[in-house]
Amino acid sequence: MKPSAHALRMTIRLNAAGPRPTHLVATDIVARAHAAGLLAATVYPMALPEQAGEAAHRTISLSNERALTVTIVDTDEKIRAFVPQLRALLGGEEAITLDPVDGKYELSDRS
Repeated sequence: MKPSAHALRMTIRLNAAGPRPTHLVATDIVARAHAAGLLAATVYPMALPEQAGEAAHRTISLSNERALTVTIVDTDEKIRAFVPQLRALLGGEEAITLDPVDGKYELSDRS
């Protein structure tokens, strides 16, 4: 473990109407994040506007085609280094946002 570091959260929104099935793209992103040594990558279904108030705690199947969100957290340096690889994979068709994570966290040095 290295000393506490400021973390950055990357959120990738995968549109169900895209050219490739979202579950395949999400799986590819998570595999690339793991290969790049990034700390955490999680896939969530995007809530539809009418579902925003409903509980989102249910099991989902990634075989159903739907819009997905992939969230990756690690140090600012590692996340920013991963962005070009994502842009090449996604071809600029999907939204990528970067947000600072409030606080400091122990981030493993897996690089």
